Amino acid sequence: MDRGLPLDCSPGFPYKCLASRVARWRYPMPARVKITVGIGREIDEYLRQEQRRRKIPMSRIVEDALVQARRRDRERALRDGYLAMAAEDARSAENTVAAQLDALD
Repeated sequence: MDRGLPLDCSPGFPYKCLASRVARWRYPMPARVKITVGIGREIDEYLRQEQRRRKIPMSRIVEDALVQARRRDRERALRDGYLAMAAEDARSAENTVAAQLDALD
């Protein structure tokens, strides 16, 4: 289907390039939201030190910390869920064995 757009991305037609439009459609940029928060001076100083040490924006440091906290919470929830499932399986196995022993008697 010809839409009148060149398929090659020559320097003269970067905005008309069909391939770049397809790439943007398939791989959209992640949505970014700006927020404003109030933090204490101690946290501000820590963020500034990390910014100088890691050479990345403060927003990236905060985002990384939030992503790590979210991952930690998800792992904790999974661990608690698996422990609860294991406890339920143990109770179920005890009840099943007891019922089988009663059936044999």
